[in-house]
Order: sequence, then C-alpha cells, then structure tokens
Amino acid sequence: MEIIYREAKPSDAAKLLSYLKDIGSESDNLSFGAEVISLEVRSDNERAKALYRKFGFSCIGVFEKFVKIGDACFSADLMNLYL
Repeated sequence: MEIIYREAKPSDAAKLLSYLKDIGSESDNLSFGAEVISLEVRSDNERAKALYRKFGFSCIGVFEKFVKIGDACFSADLMNLYL
C-alpha cells in the first residue's frame, strides 16, 4: 500500500466528520457500536467549533486550562455527536 502525504485542505475535515458519522451509525456488527463521537477543541477556535456544530456536534462542557503552550493556558470545549 502506498501512502501519499499532502497538505490538509478545509474540505478534508468535512469528509472525515461525514465518514465518522457514517461508520459510527452502522450496525453493531459492522462498527464499534458507537453511540457518540467525542472531541476536544480549543475554546478560542471558533472556526473549528462552527464546523463541528454544522455536523451536529454540541458542546457539553469545558476543560479549563486544558493545554499549555509556552506560558499561556488554553481551555478546551468537549463536544459530542450523538448517533
């Protein structure tokens, strides 16, 4: 199998979310029996959160000071998509 690396495009995120939603909603025998897809996104990343909401994700909580980059701490929103 040949693996081709390329720079990510905005449409890649939409395709990935659509794929995860499809496989997560298949029968238990064909998937992992997933009922929910969870993710964390930096609270200040409005573009990403808007994309996730477009695909049906909702914010269910916030992790305060979830990640530290340099001297700055950033919170993260916990988002779920119920299948």
